[in-house]
Amino acid sequence: MKDEVLQAHLVPKCPHADLFNRRGRAWLERQVLPDDERAAIARYISTMALTPVIV
Repeated sequence: MKDEVLQAHLVPKCPHADLFNRRGRAWLERQVLPDDERAAIARYISTMALTPVIV
């Protein structure tokens, strides 16, 4: 999901190992995206935070 949104708006690949760690999220905040896409990414991040990790 996230890659398609970023590629659709010509955002370059995240230079950090993980797009959703502290540095990756800070990088993501600086990218220019339409409000609806930014909201979709925020929903995705909040869903990730609520999903238990099964090992």
